Amino acid sequence: MAPSLLGVRKVSSVLGISVDNGYGHSDADVIHQSLLEANIATEVCLTVLDRMSLFTHVFKGQLLADHGHNPLMKKVFDVHLCFLRINQSEAALKSVFAALRNLVYKFPSLFFEGRADMCAAMCYEILKSCNSKLGTIRTDASTLLYFLMKNNFEYTRRRSFVRTHLQVIIAVSQLIADVIGIGGTRFQQSLAIVNNCANSDRAVKSTGFPSDVKDLTKRIRTVLMATAQMKEHENDPEMLVDLQYSLAKSYASTPELRKTWLDSMAKIHVKNGDLSEAAMCYVHVAALVAEYLRRKGIFKQGCSAFKVITPNIDEEAAMMEDVGMQDVHYNENNFKMDVTCARRFSFKVFMVLVPYFHVSQDTVLCFAGNPLQAEHEIPAQGPVGVAIATASRRLPTNFGKQRARESTAN
Repeated sequence: MAPSLLGVRKVSSVLGISVDNGYGHSDADVIHQSLLEANIATEVCLTVLDRMSLFTHVFKGQLLADHGHNPLMKKVFDVHLCFLRINQSEAALKSVFAALRNLVYKFPSLFFEGRADMCAAMCYEILKSCNSKLGTIRTDASTLLYFLMKNNFEYTRRRSFVRTHLQVIIAVSQLIADVIGIGGTRFQQSLAIVNNCANSDRAVKSTGFPSDVKDLTKRIRTVLMATAQMKEHENDPEMLVDLQYSLAKSYASTPELRKTWLDSMAKIHVKNGDLSEAAMCYVHVAALVAEYLRRKGIFKQGCSAFKVITPNIDEEAAMMEDVGMQDVHYNENNFKMDVTCARRFSFKVFMVLVPYFHVSQDTVLCFAGNPLQAEHEIPAQGPVGVAIATASRRLPTNFGKQRARESTAN
């Protein structure tokens, strides 16, 4: 079927073609010239991809230097990704997705070892394509995303796909701000395709991979739903904080994103005068940083040091760690600042921490030995004991209502 003149005029405008001069004045001339331009663009794309395939085959040794993190590979990768960033024909995009699958298969270390920046860029562009208006493009993008997850899983000898998991969550949070309608029906259909691929793949059916994929897509849906509802309830502080708690919980595996939403929740509590709740949010932030430092061998106890304040602190142990992520920079000073923020709003909460931590000018150090030894035991009575009981009851972000809903749902 020949394209409409209106559509041709739009294409001609993008390509810098005058529909009234230079190529003829009739509608047939305009349509013919536009088809020529479209075919040339597709041919250029296919030719470049073919040359790139040959180049990666001949110079594979050089491209693998430093696990693929070298200037030459960066240029090859950018050329491939460029075709997803600019508009292409449906035929061209099918070849682009095939070329990217080939790149992941040939150079897995590029995406799953060392720095995470290339895996992050890949996930972002794939997820953007998952929201395409064309069903075939959404299917190809979803299949490529599943292929990336599965190869990450195989690369770690079937232990996990932490890197892809984290980068997909981060990419979704970026797309919410960058792309209009990212949480619509089209994107939900793409997530369903990813789930179906995991459930129907016999090679991984006996592993925990399908359930991990299902958990990831569930987290993405929660993020999209909560973000959409936040706009509707921006004047309802209680509901707004509940939704922010849902977001923070969905980001439990991603330290930076979870910390961002916990900080945001604390600000809302301060604005509403709920200082104990604000303090508890900062306690969770401090516990998150403490858990990160424990895994780096800097802090002995991690988030468990805060259990005396709230049993829900175990949520901070759910973070996933990827050594290739360059955007997480926590140290003792971050920890000190977060504990200080908690003290600003509730001195009693800070008093609970005193038996566990010695705050010096430069660092926060854990006392040696068992934190619950006799000389550091916290009394059940008195102001500190009352503070513990109060803090445990007045959990942040309306934990009670949220837990009740979860129990009812289960």
